Amino acid sequence: AADGTVRVFNLNDNKLVGTITAGASVTALAFHPTANTLIGVVKPQTAIAWGVNFTAGQPLPPEWGRPIQTYPHPAGVNALGFLGDGQFITATADKQARRFRIASENPVKQFQHPNLVDAVAFDPAGNFLATGCHDGNLRIWDIAKGQTTLDEVLRAAPPFNA
Repeated sequence: AADGTVRVFNLNDNKLVGTITAGASVTALAFHPTANTLIGVVKPQTAIAWGVNFTAGQPLPPEWGRPIQTYPHPAGVNALGFLGDGQFITATADKQARRFRIASENPVKQFQHPNLVDAVAFDPAGNFLATGCHDGNLRIWDIAKGQTTLDEVLRAAPPFNA
């Protein structure tokens, strides 16, 4: 939220589980696919992982909502997403998409772009990364090879004129 808080709700009963104080505006969130971890983009240039393990109907453990890891970036973080294995990618204003592991603040791999990266998404198997670049192009990357899978990037369609 713009007020620097993250509110976590239980989807089964729509009740508030707890609130995390992020300290700055939070612009994106993603849950780890297998662990009880939540990653958030906190402005201006940080991604933060919080532990969110709880048992419904029980008091929250004291470590709930505490930062596990902070991932500083040299430029603004625009979006993030998780791979199936728990690694995650950030899309940034410094023309990079960075892949991280929860246990390390240094990127495992970087995907260079000609302009700032606005969005990231993965295929369900976690083999391919799609990045939306501010140059108007969508790129599909082979994660293992670290290179685009198409000879040419996909160009955005021209704006619709009514």
